[in-house]
Amino acid sequence: MRDEHPAGRMRSALDAHDEIELVRLFTADARLIVDAGDPTGGEWRGRASVARILLDRLADRQDVVFDLVDVNGGPGVSLRGAGGRVIGVVALGIDATGLVEAVWVTTAPRKLTSWNPDPPDPPDPSHPASQPGRSR
Repeated sequence: MRDEHPAGRMRSALDAHDEIELVRLFTADARLIVDAGDPTGGEWRGRASVARILLDRLADRQDVVFDLVDVNGGPGVSLRGAGGRVIGVVALGIDATGLVEAVWVTTAPRKLTSWNPDPPDPPDPSHPASQPGRSR
């Protein structure tokens, strides 16, 4: 995905806190669904509302890095917080004209576990295979 793609343009607009560019990405009746894992989630409609809520919820964090990603086989943006952990995933539904008609945001920690696999266990020093120069 290049920056000309809607996901790339969204990443740039979020990073720059550019509400006007975000509004340009959406269809007039764009839909935003937020799964926060708590009562702050919900659904909103209309390009101006979607842009404003995305900025309020996602771009206001100073430590967030936006990355282009594939989400369930489609375009999206991940949000990486301090330490590199994914704290949110944005999936986009693109219409035939190339505008974003649907945005799904997941910030519920339990739904992001596959985006943040646990680091591997450190080698067991008592096991011979984990000692340098030793094999089984």
